[in-house]
Amino acid sequence: MVEPVAIASDPSGPGPNEDTAGSAGNARRGAAWVIDGCTDVAGRTFVPGEPSDAAWYARTLEAAFEDLWDGSPGAVARAAIGRAAAAWSAAVGAVEVPRYGLPSAAAVWATWSDDRLTVAGLGDCTAILRPDGGPARSLGRHGITVSEAALNAAVRRLQQSGVEDPAQRRSALADRLRTARARMNAPGGYWIFSIDPAAADHLDTVEERLEGGGHVLLASDGFWRLVDPYGVLTADALMDAVVARGPAAVLADLRAIEAGDAACVRFPRLKVRDDATAVLLRYG
Repeated sequence: MVEPVAIASDPSGPGPNEDTAGSAGNARRGAAWVIDGCTDVAGRTFVPGEPSDAAWYARTLEAAFEDLWDGSPGAVARAAIGRAAAAWSAAVGAVEVPRYGLPSAAAVWATWSDDRLTVAGLGDCTAILRPDGGPARSLGRHGITVSEAALNAAVRRLQQSGVEDPAQRRSALADRLRTARARMNAPGGYWIFSIDPAAADHLDTVEERLEGGGHVLLASDGFWRLVDPYGVLTADALMDAVVARGPAAVLADLRAIEAGDAACVRFPRLKVRDDATAVLLRYG
């Protein structure tokens, strides 16, 4: 049996939260997820009336997950992306959107049936399992990507060249961000949730038999910053903190660390703060 214990989510600033999280079903058969909308790089939004296409897409994908969660990961992902693609087409109409302007999101979700757990995802969200009394281990290849590590290194170089304002650094890297975004769901690129159902064929999927008791943590990369790239906590220490104090308290610790490094000197990064979300599950 698996039950959600707590969900915490916090936007990066005054704008909309581009993360979403939720759960469905019951302790014997259910699902939980974290969705991280990829921040727009086009310099404008395309969905009328929306301040963020990323937030719109994350909400749209979540609504599909809420309806479709009870199925195989590939079938759920394909159907959810199909719904989101139809909603996108209806929203933007005949407006021409560059490839780097298409909406996208990383996501990780867990489904369970009695003592069987399946975790699936695309992108840099993270799933961690820790049995009671045992070490934490990653479920799948989720987590910070090579491209994000390279981007953080580029931020460091800009800092060293005298570009101190985070907004100026983001502007200096705008072309790089757009080039990278245009590689999604394309040959030689990377697979992510967007409007191409073919991404469902590239899910990272792990199946586990749950024995005894323990916890599972689903987290967006903004929450996982405490482990990577900040290195403030190990995966085990993060699980200790989340289980003992709850994800909201740990998220507050994260924000305090980021507030103390607003210039991004201690931890070079493109965004001073990122939307951060975590879902804690208990099994057994």
